[in-house]
This record gives sequence, structure tokens and C-alpha cells, in this order.
Amino acid sequence: MKKPVLKVFAVILCALLALGGTGGVVYALSATAEAAAPAASIPTDSDVQATAPKALSSYDPDAEKNVKDETVYVLASADGTVEKIIVSDWVKNALGSDSIDDVSQLTGIENVKGDESFTLGGDNSCVWDARGNDIYYQGEIDKELPVSIAVSYTLDGQSMTPDELAGKSGKVTIRFDYTNNQYEMVSVNGMQEKIYVPFAMLTGVLLDNDVFSNISVSNGKIVNDGDRTIVAGLAFPGLQDSLGLDQGTLDLPGFVEITADAEEFALETTVTLAANGLFNDAADEAGNFDGLDDLDGKRVGLGQKSSSIDGTFTAIFEKMGITPAQIYNDTWAATITALKDGLIDAIVVQSPDPWPSLTELEATNEVSMIQMTDEELAVIKEMYPYYDYSVIQAGTYKANADFEIKTLCQWSVVAASADLSEQAVYDLCEATFSNYDDLALVNNALKLAVPENAAKVPVEWHPGAQRWYEEHNITLQEPIEGLCPQD
Repeated sequence: MKKPVLKVFAVILCALLALGGTGGVVYALSATAEAAAPAASIPTDSDVQATAPKALSSYDPDAEKNVKDETVYVLASADGTVEKIIVSDWVKNALGSDSIDDVSQLTGIENVKGDESFTLGGDNSCVWDARGNDIYYQGEIDKELPVSIAVSYTLDGQSMTPDELAGKSGKVTIRFDYTNNQYEMVSVNGMQEKIYVPFAMLTGVLLDNDVFSNISVSNGKIVNDGDRTIVAGLAFPGLQDSLGLDQGTLDLPGFVEITADAEEFALETTVTLAANGLFNDAADEAGNFDGLDDLDGKRVGLGQKSSSIDGTFTAIFEKMGITPAQIYNDTWAATITALKDGLIDAIVVQSPDPWPSLTELEATNEVSMIQMTDEELAVIKEMYPYYDYSVIQAGTYKANADFEIKTLCQWSVVAASADLSEQAVYDLCEATFSNYDDLALVNNALKLAVPENAAKVPVEWHPGAQRWYEEHNITLQEPIEGLCPQD
């Protein structure tokens, strides 16, 4: 399974993230009970051994982790009912590890390419004795598929089962209806909407020209070699609804329909590929941001509704003439999940560096960090003068290991009542900065809590704080009028 690329947009100690989802399912359907031969198109254990040449190892001295490619094969009846699910995994031992700890929910796991064995660990863990080799294994699973298929048949307009249709002649219609089972309920402009994970369904059928003629497909391609006709149809279940597009503007069908004249109808195996890996390139292109204005028309996560980041960037977008296709509002955990599932294109988040969620994402995703333009930074600085120019230091994340990211930051301050005595506030400053080392251990963000940074905050300082800073040769800025309350 191709690893998605995670895009990070540095802004106000913020990250904007964009990635495409991945996944793949192959369905094999037999059209008639008599002609059913799905095993011919589905790799069995012996098929894999015979047809998939083994590279002893995918060792890469520059690799940072091992990766796993996974393909799901579905054996189904002629009407699309699932009969068996086979999962084929290829663990690429890029690190050349002697032992690989792999997590799998499969049953009946069998090594199909070598003699490496495994022992069961906790939490569905399989510890493989890899000895530096790649691991190829298969197993079975019983769970709902991300996309299900229903296949229906008509003869001269009359609905028929596959068995009833076998051997008959006339105008035949074969329709593949796809149901997307992967979605989330998200808040879109204050309304709960169902957003589907984007899948592309590619169905292929090989038709004998002695049996079929006058072949057409609703949304696809037909290739005729004289003896046989290859029919390929493409559908995007749920995508039309997720994008909220009118079919008159853009039609994204959720089905494939094949019609033909049949003489003694007979049909063997059909194959359907379900994948959202096809959206990786589009997601990479969509996430190739050169500045904030590239968010125009994109789906952007801004945290919970009416949060500070939501309010701030809604105003920034309006000021810059940026109109996202969707503002996604939810908890950060749900927002990150939506990003991973491809339900949104980007996230803008405000957090001290390093942001733990980003560090965690980098453990399993390739990350790219992109910064705003100088012009955009200046516009935000003018809108919110209490923001300060800053950088995310090189090496803060894997993605900026050797370069820094220009951004803006918002300084945190401790507010005190004007009624608090000057000496009490002075003593508070003394106690805080005298115990800097201990504070920095408690919270990583407090590493920036050094006296010199007070000079970057244009607020009205309490007389006790002002006296402490002056005694320590810290030159404070003139306060911005109206920035802080006076009482």
C-alpha cells in the first residue's frame, strides 16, 4: 500500500496538513453458477509462489522504517454477495531487520514466499523471524468491506437472476451498483453532513464476440480485438454527495452499466478494483501549496467551531479572498482522522512546537512542510499586530530536518489584576524566571519563557512586572492601544 504524503503548512506556530488516503480491494464475480471460476483470477497460495518473483529483501540504507503493501481479494457470487475475503500482505524489510513486529487481524496466516516463521504477540501482533528478508503472507478476514457491490441483470427489460439468464438470448443489461461504506459525519457550515472516503471502482469484463454484440458501457471504455471485447467501467460511489455537486455540473456516477445483444448468454469471471490510492497523485497535487491562497476551493479543518483558530482563520480567509470548499469543524482527533481518510484536504492548527500529533503522524507518514509567503505573513501581522514573526527551527520535525520554516507566533502572557500589588507581581516574576529550568521540564512550550521575549509583546505591563524587566535591562515595547483591557 503506497504511503500517503502528509503536507504541513507552517503558520502561526500552526501546521496545515494534507494527505490522500490509500487502500485496495479486488473483487471477482462469476456471472452464472455454471460458469463460475473466480479462483482463476484470484491469487491462491501456489499462484503467488509461481507468479510473484521474490526479492530477498527491500533493504534500503536510507530507509527510516519498514512498510507494508496490502491487497484484499474478494470472492463473490454472481450477484455480488461476498463468499470469501483473502488478504495478501507484503512486508518490505527496508531496514533489513532480523525481527519484524507486524500487526494483523487476519486468521489462517501463511507465509507464501519463504520459510520465515512468526510467533503471536499481544494486540494482534505477529513477530516474524525475518532474518533480513521481506515477508509475503496471506490470510482471511471477516469484516465489512469499504465498498460493497450489487450486480443485477435484465433480459429485454425483464429482471432475471444469473441462473435464469444463462443460455438465453436478447438485449442484456448488466449493472454494477457500488455502496461506499466508509464515511464520517462532519460539521459543514454548522450542519452535520455525511462525507465519504473517496474510492474509485474499476470493473472489467471480458466478453466473447461469438456471444455478445452491439456492446456499450455507461461510463467506461470498450476495446475489441476481433475475438473478444474488453469492457472497463469507472465509478465513484459517494463522491457526488460528498462534494455536493449537481449532476448537471459534474456527473460522478456510482454505478457501471453494460448493455449488449446476447446469443445464448454465458459470462465467466468479472473483476472489480476498489482503490482510493488512485487519489494519491491528486491529493499530492492538491496539497502542493505555495501559499495560503492555494487553499481556495479546498476542504480545510479548523478545529472546533468558534475556537480561536477557527475564528482567526475564517477572518483571514475572508480578508484574503480565500473561499474554502468546506470548513471542517470537529475535535482535533476527529479532524486528523478525517485528514487521514481523505475527507478533507488540509488542517490549520495552532500549537507550540513540537506538536505531538504531528510527531506521531510522521512516524507512519511521509511529511512535507510548506510555509506561507512573506506577503501573506505581512497581511496577518497587520490584521493581528500581537502576532510576531518567528520560525520553526530546523530539526523540530523530520520534515524540516535541515531547514527552518518561517511562520508567526502568538506569545502567551500571564494576566494580573491592576489591583494586585506591585511587589506581589515583582516577586512572581522573580520566582518564575529563577525557576526557568524546572518550568521547562514541566512543559516544553515554557522553554520560550525567557525574560528577553517580553520585549516582543506589545502589551500594557503591570508596574511590578515593568520594574522587574527594567532592573534586568529588558527594553519593553510601547503597548498597542486596545490590545489588553485596562482593568
